[in-house]
Amino acid sequence: MTLFAKDDDGRIFIRHTITTGTFDVLHEREEMSTRNFDSISNFYTARLAALRGNLTATTEGLTAVFDAVQKASNDLMLRYRGAGTSGQIVAYKIGDIKVDDNFKDIILIPIELELPLMANRIELYLQAISDNSAVGTVTIRA
Repeated sequence: MTLFAKDDDGRIFIRHTITTGTFDVLHEREEMSTRNFDSISNFYTARLAALRGNLTATTEGLTAVFDAVQKASNDLMLRYRGAGTSGQIVAYKIGDIKVDDNFKDIILIPIELELPLMANRIELYLQAISDNSAVGTVTIRA
C-alpha cells in the first residue's frame, strides 16, 4: 500500500508505504519516514532560499531566520493533515540559532522533528461474557 501526496511545487512524493521487509526497527520498515523527511528538507530549503542574500548575520537577521523556520514548521504540522492523519511533522523544537564560529556569513539553526508513523495494523480484542465468566475470546486483525 502506498499513499502519495503533492508538494507546493506540484512534485508528487510518497507519504507512506508498507514494505514486506522483516526489519526489527519500525523506522527501518517505514520507507515513509525517509520519503517524508526528504520532502520536509525540500520544503525548508524552498522557504529559506528567499532569505539567502537578503539579510545580515546579525540579531535582526537571526530573528528573521528564526521566524521563517518557525512559520515553516507550523505549516508542516498542518500540511496534508486530514481525517485520522497528522501533518508532515507531529512536533518540532528549534534549538539555539547562531552564527557559525568560523564562517561568519553562515547562520546555524538546529531543529528536532517528530515524524508521524502510520498505524499499519489495528487489533481488536473481543471477549464474550455470560454470568460474569468469559465464554470466548477472539482477536480481529485489520
